[in-house]
Amino acid sequence: MSSSAPKLLDLTFDGPVAFLRLDDGRGNALSGAMLQAIEKALKDAEEARVVVLSGREKIFGGGLDLPGLLSGDRAAIRDFVGLFNRVHLQLLSYPRPLITVARGSAVAGGAILLCAGDERLVAPNGAIGIPEVALGLPFPIAALELVRVALGERGVAEAALTGRMYEGEERKRVGFATEVLAPEALEPRARELAAERAKLDPVAVARVRMQLRRAGLERVKANVDADTEAFLDCWFSPRAQEELKAAVERLKAPRK
Repeated sequence: MSSSAPKLLDLTFDGPVAFLRLDDGRGNALSGAMLQAIEKALKDAEEARVVVLSGREKIFGGGLDLPGLLSGDRAAIRDFVGLFNRVHLQLLSYPRPLITVARGSAVAGGAILLCAGDERLVAPNGAIGIPEVALGLPFPIAALELVRVALGERGVAEAALTGRMYEGEERKRVGFATEVLAPEALEPRARELAAERAKLDPVAVARVRMQLRRAGLERVKANVDADTEAFLDCWFSPRAQEELKAAVERLKAPRK
């Protein structure tokens, strides 16, 4: 990124652990620029043995950058979905252990990003969910496979097909959280887990991660083109366009 580009994240290293913190100063929406920044940071972080990914104080990550996407034509949205799939495929096939830390809410794309963590540490407050179906949308396939790894078949079916937002211990039951901790305990616990994972042989870890995710990676490879076109058909459907515009208006409304 050029020096004039807005800062979207911080990447720092502490010994064998890389700390990646998303912070666009607003809602951490997954814009094209944010996805490109994540893609680069993850590549740079591969020199570490463990990556800890966190967000802002009250929000881990928001959904797609709807205000920036709604004016795009089919070719532009296809390009965006290609980038979205590429970053989530990068996460799905990532060779290093990942720990995600949510101090607040994680919505739609933010919840999917949270699911990249082998360990998902969340604070007591903050809704988490993947409400895409409520907007009339399916999932880009690489994102769905990433959620499947975290939640398992039962959890992903419940969360994806209902579009529910989960709070409290429900986030742990469905699989969005592996631990629910007081805000001040999140970073110490993340560092403790990272230190444990950093002791493992990185070659063996990378191989086991690939074995566990092979079926999902193969599904992405076999279906990405057809799934992308199906996503675009839904995106440009009258129902989805109406829901998406309504969602943008809600984002613009002043907070009470």
